[in-house]
Amino acid sequence: MSIVVQLFDRQRIAGSNYRKNHRLLRKLILRESSKFEKIWQIQSKSPIMYEEKKIFLDNYRTCYTCFGLKGLPKLLYKKPASRGKKTQDALLCSVTLDNLEPSIIKFRGHQPHLLTLSSNNLLQRVHLETGEILQSVFLSQKYKFRYLAWAEVMDTVVVKSTQFQSAVHPLLLALAVFQVYPLQILGMIEIRKEIFGNDVLDATMTSGMLITFHRRGRIRLYSFQRILERFITKNMKLGEKCEGNEEGVVGEHPLGIPCNIHLTECPDVLLEVANCVEHSIVIGGFPWHYLINYEPSGGNIFAFSLQNKEMAKNGELTMECSPSYDGEKVWFHCDESGRIVHTGPQMMRMLKLHQSSNYTEVVEVFKIKTTDKKGRSNKQLMTSSGRVIKHRVFDSSIVSPVHESLKSVEYENELDLLFVVNTDLGDRVRLCYHDNYNGQLYKVVLLDEIWEEHIDYDITADLDTICCLMKDHGKYHCHLYKLSRDEKIE
Repeated sequence: MSIVVQLFDRQRIAGSNYRKNHRLLRKLILRESSKFEKIWQIQSKSPIMYEEKKIFLDNYRTCYTCFGLKGLPKLLYKKPASRGKKTQDALLCSVTLDNLEPSIIKFRGHQPHLLTLSSNNLLQRVHLETGEILQSVFLSQKYKFRYLAWAEVMDTVVVKSTQFQSAVHPLLLALAVFQVYPLQILGMIEIRKEIFGNDVLDATMTSGMLITFHRRGRIRLYSFQRILERFITKNMKLGEKCEGNEEGVVGEHPLGIPCNIHLTECPDVLLEVANCVEHSIVIGGFPWHYLINYEPSGGNIFAFSLQNKEMAKNGELTMECSPSYDGEKVWFHCDESGRIVHTGPQMMRMLKLHQSSNYTEVVEVFKIKTTDKKGRSNKQLMTSSGRVIKHRVFDSSIVSPVHESLKSVEYENELDLLFVVNTDLGDRVRLCYHDNYNGQLYKVVLLDEIWEEHIDYDITADLDTICCLMKDHGKYHCHLYKLSRDEKIE
């Protein structure tokens, strides 16, 4: 039995405190004597996904739980392939609700579920433990919907269609916005060139805002709530007859979801930014700021106030790395502290917005360096099976001389820890647990995998589990590590 299962059982049977159990688990993980061991691996021809102790294969048709006997994954369900119903995208919906409305209980909408979008334009809620379809919504015969994303995390989702390919077609794409608990349509909107301009290239939604992307790196932000209040023509409810000229039931074939937001003019623009590299913009912080890669400056990252559009003091975020390196990333910390995470090839910086009476200043809280001062190792490396690891010949004329040792930075919210994925001298993958508030290094976990540039990696730390997903020449691999069960819970 895994350590997490023991803690959850104790919480369920003895009524022990949830927070106390997670503090105990944190101590066990960070204990010097505790080890992570590889317990399971699997290979697939299709992508593998990991979400909250669930492993999905075969285009979400096969699901394993990490709570099997002896801590090994256990098969929950395996659904047969269905022609023409390939899952295009999916989101995990899992939230604790204190007050459940009857409409939510009716469709078991309060339970953790998978929200999937299939190739035949069906949006479905799928039970996480059984694979049972809890609710199915037909979207449209007019548009081909292919993308699913959070408009507001664990609150509303946006379903996005493919773009109409004709350059002279006035319609670019369509967006359908749904409330998640319970699943209910809020509105369907068309992004049309005669409204948003002939230079509009794409659109999406995030943080309750409609965002349109235009030529020359221009971005415009609009309030979706204001758009609803001003331009909605009718309210709709899934499973009920549609009002107006359309005939049929909302969310069922053949009607689907009709367009109920008709723009007669361009909505009021909340913010317009030009010259953004790859249309990159991040919004957040306290007070509200936005971060952009500004093209005229060579792609440097800047922090601006959302209220007055003025750059914050020390708002040009620089990283000590080679000028030829263009892989810097920046985002607002997901722990709701409003801090900024800034990463480069060998270092991570944690920043905060400090507000004074007249201005806002960007202040460094701490930084984590993974720089290898001794240079690259020339010794011969071998895998656990005895295979010799061959390194590519280094050509400084075509490759940046910066060794990108820092691979990713993530946040484990239940343990309140940062985990930084980097590589050692031999390119062996290691996961480092750091304090979320001062960056102190608590623990280093060495994985068996060797980081190779032609392989795509996705490494997740989830309580007592570490999941390493890899894509190598069209083959997908999942390697699962568990906290050693020799650790005792007192």
